[in-house]
Amino acid sequence: MYLFSQNTFWGAVIAAATLAVLTGACNTEADPPGGSDPGYPQAVVRVDDTGANRAVFIDFSAENPIAAEVPHDFFDLAIDSNGHIIANSGSYGSGVLVYKTNRTDITEDLSTLADRVKEYTFKEGTELYGCQERANPFAGEISPLAKGSGTVYLIETAPGNRYKMTFNMFGMGGVYRFMVVKGLEGTEATEITGSLKGLINDPENTYGSLFLDLDAEPPGALNTSGIQLVEGAPPIPVSRNWDLLCTRTDEPQEGGGLERRSSILLNTYREVTAYTAPGVSLRDLLRVDASLLSAELDAIGCTWYSAEGSPSPVYQVQPNAYVVRTVEGNFAKFMSESYTGPGGEGFYMAFSYFYGDASGTFSR
Repeated sequence: MYLFSQNTFWGAVIAAATLAVLTGACNTEADPPGGSDPGYPQAVVRVDDTGANRAVFIDFSAENPIAAEVPHDFFDLAIDSNGHIIANSGSYGSGVLVYKTNRTDITEDLSTLADRVKEYTFKEGTELYGCQERANPFAGEISPLAKGSGTVYLIETAPGNRYKMTFNMFGMGGVYRFMVVKGLEGTEATEITGSLKGLINDPENTYGSLFLDLDAEPPGALNTSGIQLVEGAPPIPVSRNWDLLCTRTDEPQEGGGLERRSSILLNTYREVTAYTAPGVSLRDLLRVDASLLSAELDAIGCTWYSAEGSPSPVYQVQPNAYVVRTVEGNFAKFMSESYTGPGGEGFYMAFSYFYGDASGTFSR
């Protein structure tokens, strides 16, 4: 599949024990929200759709658990405070394409390499929107001394919008410095500079990431802590204010290739963990052993539904309950009830949930 400080972001999968499996059929997309557990609070989130690819943040401690909905296409590149660089590529993003050259002269005409600029996806080790590390062309670009290699990268943000870019310095003393040339044959470079002091020193920053919009005039950097991303959309919530992220990811398939899926990702930057209880209802899930919880980003992933048939698949939610150890250290549980929203429209997740305390035992 395919968003932060690496020390806790990718934990090992903790050995899991299977809870008692209860019999019962899957809810189909015709099922009403909250069909199996009407006594619990319910919420509906638009998890994914081809017309509005977005990130939806869930905070179980809030009265309204839907903390924010943010479009994915507000940036081209993201760089975290550890110097990991991520392109907004893949079907989850805005389709940014990248090619790492073996050149170091940013003024050189590199238009003959245009056909090598391509999409890529990730598997692990990066931290934005479930980004995956596979074939990340930027891997290792920023050294531990916060210096760039001087390598020229070719980047296409949209059809016809191409750039050459080098990373000179990042984070040393809170300063960053990048060079950008518009067009693969161009020679006039723009220097992007600024300070990351607030970004690095603020532990409640969104993800500790700097977002770059290369199509801006001039190309610039966005610190998203409190920024209004688009008119009418909320800013990305700071990391202490969300537990789960619903987003589109690219899943590797047997035999090769990728399939777009709707996934639920953990805020592992804040050490959120989760456990899946297959076939167990919320009412029967009254206690969980914390040692069973996984720190994997996609511990829940796309296991909450199935898609059967082609070319017009039938979507069904799976009869799984999930336990989440939240940012606050308390336990929450939830279960998907329906794959549809208003008027039977698909790509929604209606779910029942319960927010408990730190004991791992639920009162109901």
